[in-house]
Parts: sequence; structure tokens; C-alpha cells
Amino acid sequence: RRRAAPGWLEARRPQVEAQLSALLERPVKLERPRRRHFAGIIAIDGAAGSGKSPLARALARRLHVPHVGTGLAYRAAALLALEHGLDPERPADVARLVRLLAGTPMVLTDDGGITVEGAPLFASLDTLPVEERVAAWARLPEVRAALRPVLDAAVQVRAAVVEGRDVKTVLRPDAVAAFYVGVDDATRAALVRGRAGKDGKRLAAAMRARDRADQTRAEAPAVVPRGAVRVKADADVEALADRLARRLRARGAKGRR
Repeated sequence: RRRAAPGWLEARRPQVEAQLSALLERPVKLERPRRRHFAGIIAIDGAAGSGKSPLARALARRLHVPHVGTGLAYRAAALLALEHGLDPERPADVARLVRLLAGTPMVLTDDGGITVEGAPLFASLDTLPVEERVAAWARLPEVRAALRPVLDAAVQVRAAVVEGRDVKTVLRPDAVAAFYVGVDDATRAALVRGRAGKDGKRLAAAMRARDRADQTRAEAPAVVPRGAVRVKADADVEALADRLARRLRARGAKGRR
């Protein structure tokens, strides 16, 4: 037999029922665990064909920050020159490329890509003709000056993994951490063989030539930045990115204490 409720509870029943009804009708807000975003610029410089792009992409993913590939701007300039039949040894052609760059909207995106005139551009930049020509254009002060606004717009941010050849030395000397990705000739040949097919040897040779040209150019030569940690991305890139991310987070945690 059901026992009757005490008198004091019966008296408060309408109030209790109203409170329960309000609680049941109230939407429940579930808060997702907050991701810890890394603050600061991580500079990844390195040689051509060293695997710095896959490493930068993997590290940015772990730190939940943008990935910026500065070398794509120079590749896009080389492709533009190629499409217009321009020669870097002719001053008139250099001046024309500078004018073309001034009138061509170019944006380095935060996923490591690039858009030219609003359209994503990637596959046509990763080709042998572009690789064979990019160093000749990248060494020219006029071309570098024309591309500097594009680069600055992409790298002047609060946090990102930025890859290139002069990130720490020129673009973001204030980077909170810097890595240099080295590569030997045998490893580079193995890395490019899969994507270049029969042109693998020519592509590897073009990359070696580009390294020499970039290291000896008069303006912003490609060097190992002072204080940069040397790494190799020829083995397990994901495992390397894990190690670097742990190191960076630990350093950041110490800095906040």
C-alpha cells in the first residue's frame, strides 16, 4: 500500500513540480574539451626535397596551428614566367615578371597551399620545368621584393608552422623555435623517385642545383639558421612530428609557469 506524502511535501508539490519541469525543458549544453593551441611561430627551413613540407604539415596538425609554405610563392612566380616565356637573364623580362606579379592576386593559405587569382594551385608547381627554373628567379632581388608582401601577409600571424629557406633568417627571426631539415643526395633521390617517375634523376639534379644557387645568392642566401635544431625527415615523419610537438609543448608549459 502506497504511503501518503507528508503534509509539508504536499504543500510544496506545485513548486517542486514547476522546478523539475523547468529543468527538463532547459537545453543541456555539453562543453567539448578545449584544444590547446600553440602560441608562436615555428620556423622550418631546409634543403630542396628534404621532406620539410610533410614534416611542417604534420607538426602544424599536432599543434592546431596554420601551416604556411613560403616556397610556393617562388614556384608560382617561376610558373608565371614559364607561361609567358620569360628569361631571368633578360632585364626586360625580369621587369615584366615584376609587373605580372603586381597584377596577379596571390595568397598563401593556412593549409600549406597557395591560390593564384582565387584558384588553388599546387600540382602544376611540383613539376620538373618549375623546379629547374625557380632558383634562377628566386635569386633576383626584384622578384623577391615583389613577392615580399605575399609572404608577409601569410607569416605575420600569432601562431603558425612556417616552412621555407629563409624563415628564421629573414621572414620571422623572432620565431620561438627553429628547425633545419637536412638531406643527403641518396635520400633525396629516394624521396623524389616515387613522385617523379622517369624524371626522378633530373628532378634530384635540379634540386641539388637549386640548393647551390640558393646558398650562394647575394640576397638572403639559404643557410642553416643560428640556433636551429637539425633534423632529418627521411624516416618516419609522423613519429618525428610527435617528438617535436611534445618538445614544443613542454617548452611552452615551462614558459607559462
